[in-house]
Amino acid sequence: MNRSEPLSSLTSADMKVGADETPTASPCIQVCRMDGDFCCGCRRTLGEIAEWSRMSEAERHRVLQRIERRQAAFTRSIATP
Repeated sequence: MNRSEPLSSLTSADMKVGADETPTASPCIQVCRMDGDFCCGCRRTLGEIAEWSRMSEAERHRVLQRIERRQAAFTRSIATP
């Protein structure tokens, strides 16, 4: 599983938010406790949490996609006896 993508992979187009766009809200749900590499509440890494406010919209959407994959993997792991 690709846990994070380097921020250096962003292009200049990724760094811009249009004037009519609302920035993507943080996935934080105020259950802030690390369990291994990921937060139990939002399933982000410490690096993703720390960088969120400086991320472009494109990077935030990539993080949200990774969170979905992490949550699906976690759900499968606890459902398997």
